[in-house]
Amino acid sequence: MVIEILRPTGDGDCTELVRYPLSENYYDKVNEETHDGNTTYLCTNSSTYKRCNFVLSGGTGEGRINSVTVKAYCRSTSLSFPGYVHLSIETHSTVYESAAKSVGMTYELLSESWVTNPYTESPWTWDEIDDLLAEISMSIAPQVGYYSIVTQLWVEVDRASASGASISRGIFRGMFNKMR
Repeated sequence: MVIEILRPTGDGDCTELVRYPLSENYYDKVNEETHDGNTTYLCTNSSTYKRCNFVLSGGTGEGRINSVTVKAYCRSTSLSFPGYVHLSIETHSTVYESAAKSVGMTYELLSESWVTNPYTESPWTWDEIDDLLAEISMSIAPQVGYYSIVTQLWVEVDRASASGASISRGIFRGMFNKMR
């Protein structure tokens, strides 16, 4: 078993969350290798879910894919009111999201896994991984001044090792995804 980490490399087509600090991009608030706490993050103070999705770095294309997992570090700024989070993927232009997960005032690692592609109900392919978008939706109880926050988000591809396989496909796909 090998775990490939796919980090956001660009903004998707949905950017409803607030950026901190304010800058042109959304993805760079959540793509660090180690979460940076409150240095960079995305947030909302809305009682209705707000979404943001991300283009990901490409996979290597090696080995059979066992599962795809979205992970994120999230928290609420309220002691009394939890934040709510859905972790999602977009494949074949369709969004599949987790059940709502509640978060308290300290950063919590959340995750949601898909063993098969939920659109095809078949094992994942590397082309599907290369076209995958990761998404997060967040809300909080309607109390003035409180936020739901995400500081880091990534996708893990659990795959079988592939001895002797070439990594050139993964390098090419990763470069292509960065150009999108």
